[in-house]
Amino acid sequence: MFLLFRAILLQQLLLTTYLFSSEIPPYLLSGPYTDFLNLSSTLTLRGGYFRSSYNVSQSIAYASQKILKFPNGAEILANTSISVGVVCILSTGFTDNARMNLLKCSLQLLKTYIGQHTPINVYLFVPQSHVAHTPQWITDRFPELIVMPLTTKDSGFYKAAHHTQYSGLGHNSTWIRRHQFSYEYYMMGRWRLTFMFDFVREMGHKYMLQIDDDTFVKQMVDFNMVQVFSRDKVAMAVWRNVETDPEDVMLGLPEFSRYWMKTRGMETPLGPLLNHLRDGNYSSEAWDREYYRGCFLVCSVDFWFDAAVQDYLQLMFKTGSDIEQRWQDQAVQNMLRLLFVKPEALHVFHNIDITHGKPADRVLRSWGCQL
Repeated sequence: MFLLFRAILLQQLLLTTYLFSSEIPPYLLSGPYTDFLNLSSTLTLRGGYFRSSYNVSQSIAYASQKILKFPNGAEILANTSISVGVVCILSTGFTDNARMNLLKCSLQLLKTYIGQHTPINVYLFVPQSHVAHTPQWITDRFPELIVMPLTTKDSGFYKAAHHTQYSGLGHNSTWIRRHQFSYEYYMMGRWRLTFMFDFVREMGHKYMLQIDDDTFVKQMVDFNMVQVFSRDKVAMAVWRNVETDPEDVMLGLPEFSRYWMKTRGMETPLGPLLNHLRDGNYSSEAWDREYYRGCFLVCSVDFWFDAAVQDYLQLMFKTGSDIEQRWQDQAVQNMLRLLFVKPEALHVFHNIDITHGKPADRVLRSWGCQL
């Protein structure tokens, strides 16, 4: 039964990936991957979030105005290239009291263990209606943190599923594991792959740190990440723990990646993808599905906007599979690492301890957090 279910899912993915044009692409008639067709020309826009469907300029102006109100705001804006842009998204806003202590502790530890040696600018994105209700403790304890609005006009965060006629996505009830995850969770994944990086780039940062509100850095990063990573040409930096995702939330990602490689003329991955495919077989079944967690990820903006990386992403967005198949940002970012990041361009944080989850308040206090 599982094999049948898996086969149906894979067939659905391949069909939704390749059959959006009114004409059947020739490669489906002549065998898989044999025609080096530019797939981008055969697909319709699915899932929104292309740069034509959102505009970061409003968010850039908003953040800049907020920063300029700081005593040293002009200096901060002039020096974003030497600071890490830290992005945290809180799609539930400030209404979930249980998460507020987690957020407090996460921000305190971030400031203590990363901000000591690396200049950081922290952007906390919340629903637009919550900005005016920012808790006083944020203003008191983190006066230079920027609370940013998730707006429908600007970030496109709420477009993709509420307007299926606009996005081309299947109804959200059909998305993989939809019964387990909120609609906002799926939107967060696409937002992190698109708007977030555009925003950080336009703010002038060279490196972006993606962090969850329930991620806790508990040991010192005792070097300036921007200086060291720029010197060593680091494309990505990850925490050491390697985990494995269930097959159903990564189904089709190796096949899609192989298709992109063949149609773009890439013979061999730049990264270690082949080490994770049994017998070099680009299939979901042969992939070990190992990943570094997306709750703490540092990424070079230059790497992210490399032409090949962007071509891969834009093609994937047109399939809608990052949302419908629940690949999310974590699986996609890890596949980008396996495809494009040479071993010498990957930094692994071996010597720091990170916790991701929802510890009790007594545990947070034991880490030195004031709640």
